[in-house]
Amino acid sequence: MIAQIQRKVKKRRAENSLKRRYIAWEDNASSTSNSSDSENEEANLCLMANHDDSDSEVNSTCNENDYDDLYDAFQQLLVKYSKLDTSHRKLKSDFKDLQSKFEKSLEEEEILKNKISILENKEKEIVECASCKS
Repeated sequence: MIAQIQRKVKKRRAENSLKRRYIAWEDNASSTSNSSDSENEEANLCLMANHDDSDSEVNSTCNENDYDDLYDAFQQLLVKYSKLDTSHRKLKSDFKDLQSKFEKSLEEEEILKNKISILENKEKEIVECASCKS
């Protein structure tokens, strides 16, 4: 896991460095004339080679600091994730319990509605029967 993070950090730095070099190369290419292109290419290549050497020296010390910072940030995120995961599992369980209680209450409501309609029908029969006797 740690090795993967280190590789990703190095890869991103390399990509960013290449982007900066390309932009610098493009700016230089647009500002020069066609006759001196080969001379400028050699100069740019030399500058890029020198730039690479100085970057590697700086990056070796920065990588250790960046790695420590990334590792600490990762550990903090892992702790937060664990807490949120536990909370999520509990809420999910609570939701299932509430959902089953809700479904049971809907079933009970239907049963009670049926009982009410049966009682209303019986009441009508009793009222009709009482009016017949009088």
